[in-house]
Amino acid sequence: MDEPVFSNHVRSLLDGTFDNNPAILSHLKRELQRQLKKIGQWNLSPSYLAFDGESWEGSDALDELTQEVYIYCIQKRLSKLGEHLSVTGSCEGSVRKKISWYLQDRQEKGNPIARRVYRNVRAASESLIEKGKAKSSEIGKLTGKTNILAPGRLVPASKEEIAEHLAGQLGDREFSKLISRDCPASWRQVETEIERCFARGMPGYQIGELAKLLSDACKRPDRVADSESDTNEGLGNVWNSISESRTDVRQGRYEIVNTVDERDEFDALIGDLKEEAKSGFAVERIKLRLLRLIDTIVELKRKGEDVRQLSYRKLEKLLGVPKSTLAEDFVRLETLRRQRDTKSGDKKP
Repeated sequence: MDEPVFSNHVRSLLDGTFDNNPAILSHLKRELQRQLKKIGQWNLSPSYLAFDGESWEGSDALDELTQEVYIYCIQKRLSKLGEHLSVTGSCEGSVRKKISWYLQDRQEKGNPIARRVYRNVRAASESLIEKGKAKSSEIGKLTGKTNILAPGRLVPASKEEIAEHLAGQLGDREFSKLISRDCPASWRQVETEIERCFARGMPGYQIGELAKLLSDACKRPDRVADSESDTNEGLGNVWNSISESRTDVRQGRYEIVNTVDERDEFDALIGDLKEEAKSGFAVERIKLRLLRLIDTIVELKRKGEDVRQLSYRKLEKLLGVPKSTLAEDFVRLETLRRQRDTKSGDKKP
């Protein structure tokens, strides 16, 4: 029987006896190697999981992945793991399952075409619901498992039935090119096509199934170049990653943004973020890259650049950092912003 390393580690954290022994990270790294091999990612570029580097063995990517998995799968779940430990006496299976789910999520993040198509399907679904042209099987935030139903229908179509309704569009190269973009015209096109399918008798769909069907069409070999080269993800990306006034897709479509106020807020936030970045990362390479990214954004803004018009492509050229890595760094910015908000909230009486 394998030694219960994760269980012993969680127990030591909870009872205060952990002595900063790095053995837990070595064990976690070996577990990640095992799972990466299991899902066929070990011999692929780390970029498939949105990390920088030529290979997992020849770069710092595995160390970065290990640090992030520790935070998301152990540190942030410590209380839950403690509860599991008290009931079953072990949390080995729980940690390994969470790692598996985390890697699956990273695979999605490393697939920009699928991510953009999914967002467009979700935005189109939200719009249809708001207009009363569809209803959701769930209350609240739409997820990949949410069923969107045509008026008066109770059960969504199967994947095969959805494919039949969309057969003509799935063979249309221009349609695939449009729906894989990150712009309002893309989700509106998806919305229009869903309405047509409803009119032809399609009873509904599961968001994740429809998104996968469309993204698979966009990823056909003859269309990948179209989908990759045509995107120019504007920033929104910079601002949305750090702004306190972020909105979901549905709200954002109808709000009038006060750009002057947001630029002032940007100036106020950026200093705090830099201080958080200096102290918030153990991996020096990540910290220096993030600080350089922030400084570059500030300098562009000083020269009159509108941060909402910044694109990953432009930052990629300026910094020499792949877009997939930039996307992950903006997630880190968002994490820093949330940490800053938490600290501010703790100070309030």
